[in-house]
Amino acid sequence: MSASIFRAITAAACLLAAAPAAAAEMPQPKVDFIYPGPHGTIFDRVCKEWIHRDVNPADVKELLARKAEFEAHWEKTGKEYMRLALEATGRPYPYAEIQATLSVCAPDSMAFPLIIRMNDFLASNTEYYVHDFGLLAFHELMHHYAQAIEHKSPIFAKYADVPFSIRAHIHVVAFERYVLEKTGRTEQLAKLRDYYASREEPTYIRAWEIVDKEGVAAVVADAGVKP
Repeated sequence: MSASIFRAITAAACLLAAAPAAAAEMPQPKVDFIYPGPHGTIFDRVCKEWIHRDVNPADVKELLARKAEFEAHWEKTGKEYMRLALEATGRPYPYAEIQATLSVCAPDSMAFPLIIRMNDFLASNTEYYVHDFGLLAFHELMHHYAQAIEHKSPIFAKYADVPFSIRAHIHVVAFERYVLEKTGRTEQLAKLRDYYASREEPTYIRAWEIVDKEGVAAVVADAGVKP
């Protein structure tokens, strides 16, 4: 081997060694959506007894029939939202796996315990609902993500005098805005703000206004603090 060829090979090897390694994709949690057949969850079956709400049997039947459809929607849309959020902060999700219970009984969706209210996605609902299934599941999952760092978050501390229900939504709303902007869903983003502003309780729109003040990018970056 000539000296010139040897030098060329050595230089190429040095360049490859100096090049930064491709960033590994941030691992996502495995999300299992639970709604067992043939009658749904125990919670839905005793809804009238426990919380004095009627469950429409047609809703149970439809949800069981369409469960795979909602799971596919999460795989296509929700996981993209999650990927964008985790890549933006560089902080992994706090759990490797998590279960979300679907319900046609729950009065609202919630993160703790993790329940997704499905009524608005079913045929019995005749009103417009701004969240799609992927975004709603993402919203509740990001409460777990934000809760893990609230004790170290400068923004959470900055708004210590704000009611907890509002503070708990600052990062979540910022993530919703971030992923909708990143995926080009600007019309849905505008409708989401209008929906939050129209709700009787001010929780969501106040969180939105705080994100306006701090900036979406700043709030998302704040969520990257290590727990």
